[in-house]
Amino acid sequence: MYTFGYRWKCINPCLNAPYGGGTHLTVFAARLAGFLLLAAAAACGSDGVTPIARSKVLSISTSPRQIPPPTQNDFVAAFDLVYNAGARGQLIAATWKELEPTAGALDVSPLVGELDYGGDREPTIYLGIQVINTVAKEVPADLADSAFDAAATRQRFHALIDAVAAALPGRITYLSIGNEVDGYLQSTHQWSQYRTFYEDALDYAHAKMPGVTVGVTGGYDGVVGSLHAQMAALNTRSDAVMITYYPIGTDFQVDAPTIARTAFPAMLAAAGSKPVVIQELGYPAAPLLGSSDAQQAAFFTDAIDQWSMIDGSRMPYINLFLLHDFTQDECDAFGDYYGIPNNAQFEAYLCTLGLRLANGTPRPAWDAVVTATREAGLPAH
Repeated sequence: MYTFGYRWKCINPCLNAPYGGGTHLTVFAARLAGFLLLAAAAACGSDGVTPIARSKVLSISTSPRQIPPPTQNDFVAAFDLVYNAGARGQLIAATWKELEPTAGALDVSPLVGELDYGGDREPTIYLGIQVINTVAKEVPADLADSAFDAAATRQRFHALIDAVAAALPGRITYLSIGNEVDGYLQSTHQWSQYRTFYEDALDYAHAKMPGVTVGVTGGYDGVVGSLHAQMAALNTRSDAVMITYYPIGTDFQVDAPTIARTAFPAMLAAAGSKPVVIQELGYPAAPLLGSSDAQQAAFFTDAIDQWSMIDGSRMPYINLFLLHDFTQDECDAFGDYYGIPNNAQFEAYLCTLGLRLANGTPRPAWDAVVTATREAGLPAH
């Protein structure tokens, strides 16, 4: 999904939905400059933090209060909220075609803009370039009919990497090339083509951005479940296994709030010796989905507790999705994008992912996250 400042980040709506494991919402939100995902400016580290906590980075997708329409102060307030809750990572994302709206005319300035408001508090940056976004191929228009592994496609992506490396020298820690790709690749049978493209892009990113951790994001069902073999092959040369996780099943009904106790070990097992990076972790609160405010809070409490017991070398980064709820209009737009409009369960899922309501009122999950991060030894101030 799109980030707010430039593009929203992703939501993975359906583990068992029509698009095959982990559909990823592409959120159509207004360009709200870079205040948004400042979820984390600042490197980990404060007195009293345990060594294992120092090796982990929490991020929170920092949507501002939406009702009434947000002002600049609301963006600043959202940043303050997540920073004070211990968030020291920042997730930013864009589709390739957004960064290259006209063939050969690259514009990565919006990515830089999202980082300009942190001052000297430098976050751990996770950058997602969405060549695929769950259900869609998101390449420049003139490459829409070109194969992923075509020489022209690969060379054009090299130019994009050049532009990103020049604009953000030494600042990116994680780079995801493709978002929830399992859904699209399964439906189009383009696994081999995309692997060739991805491994070429990975090599080029390593050459241009030494030290960056490169991966490709899959949904939970793809990485752990029925498409595990395909995703494992795609991840053969990845530096980390990147994943989105929203514990929902048929008709978007939620799993038990203690599901992280089995889901996290399953992710680690599927990743083998590679670290697991959770690009998005979310849990809806809608009663229609068998959930509640209390269940959502219990999920985040337990998930952060489970994370605290995993070595940072195995699961170094988690981004929580989402600070404030989307508006109903935004949720309607998501339904249209994913081809399931007017689906009450889908919209209930999308519209209740926030740790806080769209009007700024905190859900119990907000206090649960603040408390759990402090108990886990993550920085709180």
